[in-house]
Amino acid sequence: QHNVFVGASIGLSFYPDDAQNIEDILKHADIAMYKAKDSGRGLYHFYSDTLDKNSLNLLKIEGELRTAIKENQLVLHYQPQINLETGQLSGLEALIRWVHPEKGMIPPNNFIPVAESTGLIEQIDQWVLNATFKQLAAWQEKDLNLVKTAVNLSGRRFENPELLEDLIGYSETYLVNGELLELEITERMLVKDPDKALSIMTDISELGIKLSIDDFGTGYSSLGYLKSLPLHTLKIDKAFISAIPESANDIHI
Repeated sequence: QHNVFVGASIGLSFYPDDAQNIEDILKHADIAMYKAKDSGRGLYHFYSDTLDKNSLNLLKIEGELRTAIKENQLVLHYQPQINLETGQLSGLEALIRWVHPEKGMIPPNNFIPVAESTGLIEQIDQWVLNATFKQLAAWQEKDLNLVKTAVNLSGRRFENPELLEDLIGYSETYLVNGELLELEITERMLVKDPDKALSIMTDISELGIKLSIDDFGTGYSSLGYLKSLPLHTLKIDKAFISAIPESANDIHI
């Protein structure tokens, strides 16, 4: 008793130009189909050697990334947040890097998309949270003046029921107050299921952990939902203020 609308993403490969046997023809058509899906779905795409090389490259990165997580090749750099009125340190943001044994330092934009598409992002999120709490504990032992440290959280980890248990566990293991941590989420996580997002954010906030929205203004920005969310920080996308002081419009915003 329901209308069901079916679409298709189509991959095309040709005999004998793309392959000389059924298995390879189907494999190449499959690669082209995934390219069609990645391009927006409801499309068709032809197979090419470039697609195959890209697929093999992604497989290689995925394999190396699994090794990186296992062998602790990931590191965190801490970017300072400065109060422009006082010049004092007001916070830190934990930024992940991959120290590859052969390629050296790899920035996150070169491997995070692969991690997100393969599901490895959840393991990376766990590693980052654990490493951040561990570092805060080390600074605490040295009697340093601790400030809140922000960590980016993926949508997968945000929706995982185990997130709260992990946060409580890290806090108890390293004897670090949750108030020293800030979790950064994106607008996309909020609009997907606002009620569920609000419930998760409320539970996190009750642990004393702060919450912020990253790059506000680039997605489905709505001031309306902000008043109902337990937020502490709103990070406005730099595109809105990058032309200050030349642009009057940027100054108004």
